[in-house]
Amino acid sequence: MPTWRQRGELWTVGPTQPKGVVQFLGGSGLGASPQLSYKRLLEAVSRRGWLVQCWSYLPSFDHQLLAVQAWRSFRSQRQSDLPVLRLGHSMGCKLICSPAELQQLLSRSLDSIAWGTGPAPGCTQ
Repeated sequence: MPTWRQRGELWTVGPTQPKGVVQFLGGSGLGASPQLSYKRLLEAVSRRGWLVQCWSYLPSFDHQLLAVQAWRSFRSQRQSDLPVLRLGHSMGCKLICSPAELQQLLSRSLDSIAWGTGPAPGCTQ
Protein backbone atom coordinates (compact mmCIF):
# COMPACT_ATOMS: atom_id res chain seq x y z
CA MET A 1 0.00 0.00 0.00
CA PRO A 2 1.42 3.44 -0.94
CA THR A 3 2.50 5.73 1.90
CA TRP A 4 1.21 9.30 2.00
CA ARG A 5 3.52 12.02 3.34
CA GLN A 6 2.86 15.66 4.07
CA ARG A 7 5.48 18.03 2.66
CA GLY A 8 4.69 21.62 3.52
CA GLU A 9 1.12 22.27 2.39
CA LEU A 10 1.10 19.30 0.01
CA TRP A 11 0.21 15.65 0.49
CA THR A 12 2.42 13.38 -1.62
CA VAL A 13 2.51 9.72 -2.62
CA GLY A 14 4.68 7.99 -5.17
CA PRO A 15 7.89 6.20 -5.99
CA THR A 16 11.34 7.44 -5.01
CA GLN A 17 12.34 7.68 -8.70
CA PRO A 18 9.18 9.00 -10.43
CA LYS A 19 8.83 9.45 -14.16
CA GLY A 20 6.88 12.68 -13.62
CA VAL A 21 4.72 14.66 -11.24
CA VAL A 22 0.94 14.90 -11.09
CA GLN A 23 -0.23 18.01 -9.25
CA PHE A 24 -3.82 17.42 -8.14
CA LEU A 25 -6.55 19.80 -6.98
CA GLY A 26 -9.82 18.27 -5.83
CA GLY A 27 -13.34 19.62 -5.84
CA SER A 28 -14.79 22.15 -3.43
CA GLY A 29 -15.86 19.85 -0.59
CA LEU A 30 -13.53 16.97 -1.35
CA GLY A 31 -10.47 19.19 -1.78
CA ALA A 32 -10.06 19.58 1.98
CA SER A 33 -8.60 16.07 2.21
CA PRO A 34 -7.77 14.86 -1.30
CA GLN A 35 -5.47 12.14 0.05
CA LEU A 36 -8.63 10.49 1.44
CA SER A 37 -11.35 11.63 -0.98
CA TYR A 38 -9.46 10.68 -4.14
CA LYS A 39 -7.29 7.95 -2.60
CA ARG A 40 -8.04 5.16 -5.09
CA LEU A 41 -7.47 7.34 -8.14
CA LEU A 42 -4.31 9.01 -6.86
CA GLU A 43 -2.72 5.83 -5.55
CA ALA A 44 -3.40 4.14 -8.90
CA VAL A 45 -1.55 7.01 -10.62
CA SER A 46 1.36 6.68 -8.17
CA ARG A 47 1.60 2.92 -8.79
CA ARG A 48 2.17 3.73 -12.45
CA GLY A 49 5.35 5.61 -11.57
CA TRP A 50 4.12 9.15 -10.98
CA LEU A 51 4.75 11.28 -7.91
CA VAL A 52 1.35 12.67 -6.89
CA GLN A 53 1.18 16.02 -5.09
CA CYS A 54 -2.16 17.20 -3.67
CA TRP A 55 -2.97 20.60 -2.27
CA SER A 56 -5.73 20.55 0.33
CA TYR A 57 -7.87 23.65 0.76
CA LEU A 58 -11.03 24.97 2.29
CA PRO A 59 -13.27 26.61 -0.30
CA SER A 60 -13.78 30.35 -0.35
CA PHE A 61 -15.30 32.83 -2.78
CA ASP A 62 -11.87 34.25 -3.65
CA HIS A 63 -10.95 31.69 -6.29
CA GLN A 64 -8.07 33.79 -7.60
CA LEU A 65 -6.42 33.77 -4.17
CA LEU A 66 -6.90 30.00 -3.86
CA ALA A 67 -5.41 29.49 -7.32
CA VAL A 68 -2.34 31.56 -6.46
CA GLN A 69 -1.87 29.77 -3.12
CA ALA A 70 -2.10 26.37 -4.83
CA TRP A 71 0.33 27.40 -7.56
CA ARG A 72 2.85 28.66 -4.98
CA SER A 73 2.60 25.46 -2.95
CA PHE A 74 3.21 23.30 -6.01
CA ARG A 75 6.03 25.52 -7.18
CA SER A 76 7.79 25.30 -3.80
CA GLN A 77 7.97 21.50 -4.18
CA ARG A 78 8.74 21.45 -7.92
CA GLN A 79 11.09 18.78 -9.21
CA SER A 80 12.69 20.80 -12.01
CA ASP A 81 13.83 17.89 -14.16
CA LEU A 82 10.52 16.02 -14.23
CA PRO A 83 7.51 16.58 -16.51
CA VAL A 84 4.44 17.90 -14.72
CA LEU A 85 0.77 17.17 -15.31
CA ARG A 86 -1.91 19.14 -13.48
CA LEU A 87 -5.13 17.33 -12.78
CA GLY A 88 -8.24 18.96 -11.34
CA HIS A 89 -11.78 17.97 -10.49
CA SER A 90 -14.67 20.45 -10.43
CA MET A 91 -13.49 23.56 -8.55
CA GLY A 92 -9.95 22.18 -8.74
CA CYS A 93 -10.33 22.49 -12.51
CA LYS A 94 -11.20 26.16 -12.15
CA LEU A 95 -8.28 26.76 -9.78
CA ILE A 96 -5.87 25.22 -12.28
CA CYS A 97 -7.16 27.39 -15.11
CA SER A 98 -8.02 30.62 -13.27
CA PRO A 99 -4.79 32.59 -12.92
CA ALA A 100 -4.30 33.63 -16.55
CA GLU A 101 -1.21 35.65 -15.72
CA LEU A 102 0.34 32.62 -14.03
CA GLN A 103 -0.15 30.50 -17.15
CA GLN A 104 2.62 32.50 -18.81
CA LEU A 105 5.02 31.59 -16.00
CA LEU A 106 4.48 27.84 -16.21
CA SER A 107 7.13 25.71 -17.86
CA ARG A 108 6.68 24.00 -21.22
CA SER A 109 6.73 20.61 -19.50
CA LEU A 110 3.43 21.39 -17.79
CA ASP A 111 0.17 20.03 -19.17
CA SER A 112 -3.27 20.22 -17.61
CA ILE A 113 -6.25 17.92 -17.52
CA ALA A 114 -9.29 19.32 -15.81
CA TRP A 115 -12.84 18.11 -15.66
CA GLY A 116 -15.64 20.00 -14.06
CA THR A 117 -19.25 21.01 -14.28
CA GLY A 118 -18.93 24.23 -16.24
CA PRO A 119 -16.66 26.38 -18.37
CA ALA A 120 -13.38 27.66 -16.94
CA PRO A 121 -12.01 30.80 -18.65
CA GLY A 122 -8.54 30.30 -20.07
CA CYS A 123 -8.87 26.53 -20.55
CA THR A 124 -9.12 24.72 -23.84
CA GLN A 125 -12.63 23.32 -24.13
